[in-house]
Amino acid sequence: MPVMRDEKASGLVEKIVWMLAFGVDASALKEVFGVRKTTIRTWLCRSGMQGWKLHKRFMSNLKRVYHRFVWLPRSISGDRGSQIGK
Repeated sequence: MPVMRDEKASGLVEKIVWMLAFGVDASALKEVFGVRKTTIRTWLCRSGMQGWKLHKRFMSNLKRVYHRFVWLPRSISGDRGSQIGK
């Protein structure tokens, strides 16, 4: 379920959530954008839940794969890269 259906409004949600991630206070965002603090908190909570769902869906099976191989950058290992821990 999208946070807001209007494209302009969803851009506002994105800007506010990014600013919160960078440490801007919700009170300051309220004054600048004219959005209530409870609305800002709701958007922040929903974005966190969405991030958690995406993490759970796409990253839960990587534990087995990640620990099997370590790839070195080309500058360290030559042209192809090397596998450590086969």
